[in-house]
Amino acid sequence: METPDEAPNLIDSEAQRHLLANVEKARELGAEVVRLKSDEPAHALLDFARTHGVAHVIVGRSMQPWWKQVLRGSVLTQFLREGTDFDLHVVAATDEERA
Repeated sequence: METPDEAPNLIDSEAQRHLLANVEKARELGAEVVRLKSDEPAHALLDFARTHGVAHVIVGRSMQPWWKQVLRGSVLTQFLREGTDFDLHVVAATDEERA
């Protein structure tokens, strides 16, 4: 999912390398990786999941401070509220990602 704030030219090279490594690992494990662009990531992901018959969605736990999630909401919260057509799996950040 790419938002205007997360365009490739706006994120640092280490984050880009990490993302590319994760995408490659997902493909090695048999996942279909799709790149979506939207100003509203939750809506775009929910729409894609519904229109493509997705059975499982895997998301990472948000690294945003709790107060930002309360003020702006989060993709995860919106998925929990509106994503009734698929199983939602939330994975924790690694110790390295939390640091």
